[in-house]
Amino acid sequence: MVVDATYTSVWDGGLMLSSPCKVNTKTMQITKIKNRYSVNVEVLEDEYVEFDGKKHPCAYEDLVFDMHKLSIGEKRKDSKLENCENKYWYK
Repeated sequence: MVVDATYTSVWDGGLMLSSPCKVNTKTMQITKIKNRYSVNVEVLEDEYVEFDGKKHPCAYEDLVFDMHKLSIGEKRKDSKLENCENKYWYK
């Protein structure tokens, strides 16, 4: 099912940018992110998609699908990359 949602990215210094989007709840794909911002930021601290009154972690497509290729025993120090198999994703 495709639902209306809001994609939010949180950048260094606490800047939060939100945009309307669509989410396919079956494939976990985020599409039609409406606004693309041009701002001077360097570090993406967090990102999530919000719908049905809940925040869901998300990540760029390459991060999510590359995590599936890692061996089960490999540990990740970057907390944003942990458990990517359960994250919503976008291109």
